[in-house]
Amino acid sequence: MAESSKAEKETQEERRQYVNFAFYKLDPAWPRLPKAERKRGKCQLIDAVNSYEQVVQTIPYSLVGIR
Repeated sequence: MAESSKAEKETQEERRQYVNFAFYKLDPAWPRLPKAERKRGKCQLIDAVNSYEQVVQTIPYSLVGIR
């Protein structure tokens, strides 16, 4: 009986994980924007991602150069 309870407890404590992949393409006009506007856009993106850091684990990566 003790082994059964232990197994049930371990199963209950396992956390489920939902994984989602999202891919975004940078607008070709982005490099043509003024430097100050690009910097503001980068800061806004960082703030948006960081606002969810307590709820969602975000692992960004780049696919630049991969086809």
